[in-house]
Amino acid sequence: MTPQTPPAPTLPLSTHFAVPCYDGPCFARLPDLARAVFTGSPAPWAMRHELSQIDTLVFLFVDGFGRDHFERYQTSLSTQGLFSDPEVFIGSSQFPSTTAAHVTTLGSGLSVGEHGIYEWYYYEPLVGEIVLPLVYSLQETRTRDSLRSIASPESVFPFRTLFEELDEHGVESMLLQPSNISGSAYGSAVQRGAMLGGFSSLKRAGELLCDAVDRCDGKRRFVTLYYDEIDSAGHKFGVHSPEQDAKVRDFFTMLGGAVSGMQRKRTLFVLFADHGMTHLSPETTRYVDRELPQFEHMLERSKSGRVLAPCGSSRDLFLHVQPDRAEEAVALLRRQFSEIAVTALTSDLMNAGYFGPNVSSRLRDRIGNVVVLPFEGHGVFWYGGGEFRQHFLGNHGGLTPAELEIPIVLFS
Repeated sequence: MTPQTPPAPTLPLSTHFAVPCYDGPCFARLPDLARAVFTGSPAPWAMRHELSQIDTLVFLFVDGFGRDHFERYQTSLSTQGLFSDPEVFIGSSQFPSTTAAHVTTLGSGLSVGEHGIYEWYYYEPLVGEIVLPLVYSLQETRTRDSLRSIASPESVFPFRTLFEELDEHGVESMLLQPSNISGSAYGSAVQRGAMLGGFSSLKRAGELLCDAVDRCDGKRRFVTLYYDEIDSAGHKFGVHSPEQDAKVRDFFTMLGGAVSGMQRKRTLFVLFADHGMTHLSPETTRYVDRELPQFEHMLERSKSGRVLAPCGSSRDLFLHVQPDRAEEAVALLRRQFSEIAVTALTSDLMNAGYFGPNVSSRLRDRIGNVVVLPFEGHGVFWYGGGEFRQHFLGNHGGLTPAELEIPIVLFS
C-alpha cells in the first residue's frame, strides 16, 4: 500500500502551510470519479482500477480521518485484510478544510468555489445574516432547521444534485448517515435524489451497508456511507486521544466485518476523508475583539444590525470588513498576530487558486474579505462577549498539512 502523492503544491502562504490541490487525487474530483464510473467520462486522475467494469460504487466518507490518521493505522488495516488490491493516494482537501464545504461538494458535484457553502458559520445574503448551513439556522439561535421559516433550503442551495444527475443515467443512489442528521432541511436540498438510510449505531450502519451492496437486483448503484464520530471525538477530546482512537478502531472493525460478508462482484469501494485535524488549546486561543476592541467598528453589519462576526472557525477566521478599510484591517491583524497566523485579503487567495479554478459569485457574495489563518496548534477567533469562546481540543479549516492532506483508498 505505497501512497501515490499529487504534485507538490505551489504558492504557499507560509512555510507552515500546504496548498489545496484541485487537479489530481483530491476531494473536489470525487464527484468526477462517480461520473467516470457511471457515465463513461474520463477518470479524474490516473488510476489502476478499470472503472468501466464497475456496477456498484461505494463511497466510505470518514469525517476527520486525515492522512496522519490513515498512516497511523495503515499497517493494522492491511494485516486485518480489509483492503483487497488497494490503490492508495494521498490527496487534498479543499480550502477551507471544513465539513460544510465538502458535504456540499459531494451533494452538488461542485467545488467550494462554485457552490459557495464554505464554512460552519457564513454570511448568507438571501437572509442578510450569518447562518449555520448544516444546522440550517441563524447563528444567533442555532435551532435546527429554523431557517425554513425565512428561506427555503432550495433557495439557499439551488443546485441540481449529483444524485439527480446520476439518476438520469439509470443509477440508483443511496446515502447512509447518522439518524440525527438524516432527513434535515439541508439534506432535503443537497441530498435530493438519493434514498436515505439512518443509523444510530455502527452495527446498524454495517447492516445497512451490506444490504445496500448485496441487494442491487442488477441495478447500477451509488452508495455513500458517512461517519462523523471520529471528527466529533477529535473536537471534544483532541487529536489521537484515546477516545478518538477508539472511534477509529470501532469504525474499521465494523467496516471489516461488513465488507468480508458482502457479495462484491463488480463493486469498487473508495475510502476518503474531507479533512484532517490539528490540536488546539482553548486556553491559548486568542480573540480579535478582546485584543483589538476597536476592530468591531471596522466590520460590516447584518440585516438585523448584528456585527458580521465570526464567520469560519478558530482555524480560518473570515471577517467582513468595510471594503474601504480592508487593507487597514489586514495591517492591524498582521501586527497583532504575525507570530501565530497569516492574515490575507481573501481575494488574493481566490486569485492564487486556493478555492479552486472556478470562483463563482456565490462564494464572492458569501465570504469575508479578510481571513486569519493560524499556524498548527493555534487558534484565532471572535469572543463576542463569551458567546463564541472556544472549547475544542482539536479543529480544522485551515491550511496546515495536518488539515489538508487526506487518504483516498480504492479497493475492490
